[in-house]
Amino acid sequence: MSSTKLKELPKWAQLSVRKQFISRTENIPVFFEEQIKLYNNKTLYTEFRMDGPFVTTIGTRDEIEARFEVNILITAAFDEQDTMRLFKLGGVVIAALKDDFCIYKLGPEVTDDKSYFETLQLITDDNIEMSNFGQIDSTNKIYQASVEAHYKVRFKNGTI
Repeated sequence: MSSTKLKELPKWAQLSVRKQFISRTENIPVFFEEQIKLYNNKTLYTEFRMDGPFVTTIGTRDEIEARFEVNILITAAFDEQDTMRLFKLGGVVIAALKDDFCIYKLGPEVTDDKSYFETLQLITDDNIEMSNFGQIDSTNKIYQASVEAHYKVRFKNGTI
């Protein structure tokens, strides 16, 4: 069964961006939504979430533009020795998101040969935004913020 590039794009983009984000975040714990039960005892961590693709067909040439939103939730327990830890981690996340991401054909299928596919480009018309939610748990003094960035990629659809 042949597969199209568009069909594989969500998997390739998710796996590629996750891998590169982890390598850019200076050994700070990065978790994914499906791991919620695994990090309840951590005092400083990030949670990676990526939405998309949001797909548009360009013209009649079967050219595709796909957009993605990367949203990183930052959680930090209050620490009297380092009251700025939430914001310092926010800076690390912003730095990790400021560059483009290469998309590789990652995954368990035969067509996932780890070769380069395209580049997911930061949409520079949009800001990389950090939102501070403040203290979300007064008992445990847990603070949260999020960092969000938007990316796009264009390619000709077709079989792999």
